[in-house]
Amino acid sequence: MSRKPFSPFAPDHWFREMNRRFPSLWAELRKSYANPESILSGRAAALIHSVPDWCIMPTAFPFLVMANHYGEYFAMSHCE
Repeated sequence: MSRKPFSPFAPDHWFREMNRRFPSLWAELRKSYANPESILSGRAAALIHSVPDWCIMPTAFPFLVMANHYGEYFAMSHCE
């Protein structure tokens, strides 16, 4: 059986690219998640507050922070 080639969008590649393009993203995520009203309003902020303790962070939250702070949409397919 032949080996499958590694995806160019493997998680480690994605994280390295995120760190390169947005060096302060992780600090901004922590800050925004602690105070979701800083980037979200109304029902959206209330939904973040209702996330169960076992959930570290909802999947879409980093994309909301990036859209708010950086003004661009970033998808994993853009990491090249």
